[in-house]
Amino acid sequence: MERERSLLRTKKLSRYSLLFYILKLCRKPRSLAEIYWSRPNAFTYGILKELTDIATSLKLLRVEDRKFVTTEKGKEYIKKFSELLTLLAA
Repeated sequence: MERERSLLRTKKLSRYSLLFYILKLCRKPRSLAEIYWSRPNAFTYGILKELTDIATSLKLLRVEDRKFVTTEKGKEYIKKFSELLTLLAA
């Protein structure tokens, strides 16, 4: 169990964690640049573009006036991922 906890503390974030971060950030409409500059060390522009493309195709994000907004399905992802993090922290 200690090994798993130490893995959670690593600086590298999984794509699921990055997606969680993007969805949380986009609860208010955000452009791609706003998402990138909110945490520029978290991902490259290419990974950000790939994740936003995946999130839109899965209907976790939608695009309104060239800005990304979290959908209800995306909000459910945020909720479930938060529960997982809470479970793993216990």
